[in-house]
Amino acid sequence: MDLCYSKNLRELPDLSTAKKLKALLLIECSSLVKLTSSIGNVVNLETLHLGACTNLVELPSNIGNATNLLWLNLSGCSSLVKLPYSIGNAINIQMLHLDMCTCLVELPSSIGNLHKLTELTLRGCSKLEVLPTKINLKSLDELHLTDCLLLKSFPEISTNIKHLFLNGTAIEEVPLSIKPCGKYN
Repeated sequence: MDLCYSKNLRELPDLSTAKKLKALLLIECSSLVKLTSSIGNVVNLETLHLGACTNLVELPSNIGNATNLLWLNLSGCSSLVKLPYSIGNAINIQMLHLDMCTCLVELPSSIGNLHKLTELTLRGCSKLEVLPTKINLKSLDELHLTDCLLLKSFPEISTNIKHLFLNGTAIEEVPLSIKPCGKYN
C-alpha cells in the first residue's frame, strides 16, 4: 500500500484485516503522529517505510508482533524519541534505518534479539548518547553512526562488521573484537 506524500494523513485505519499486505509505504506523511496499533496484526508485512514522517513521535508498543518485518525505515522521523522495547520481537528484521532521527536518545537493549539484522543506520542522530552494551548482532555487517555527535563509546555490538562509519562521533576507541579487515570511515 503506497500512501507516500499524503501530507494531510493524520491516522491510518484499522489494518487488522489486511492479512496480505506486504509493504506499507508512508514516506513524507508529515501530519502522521502515530501508527495504528493494528500494525502489529499485519502478519505478512515485510516492509514498513515511514521515511520523513517528521511528526511521528512513537511506534505502537506491539510493533514487535510484526514478526515477518524485514525492513523498517524510520529515517527522517525527526520527532521520534524512542523505539518500543517490543521491537526486539520483530526477529526477522534485516535492515533498520534510523538516519536523521534527531530526537532519538537511545536504542532499546531488545535490539540484541534481532539476530538477522545486517544493516543498522543511525546517521545524524545528533542526540543519540549511547548504544546498548553487550549485544552480539552476529549478522550485522554494516553500521552507520556518522554524525552521532554525542556518541562517545562503542559497545561490543558485533564481531562481523565489514562496513563501519564513525565520522563525526566522539568515539575514541573501537573494541578489539572489531577485526581490522573491513571498511572503516
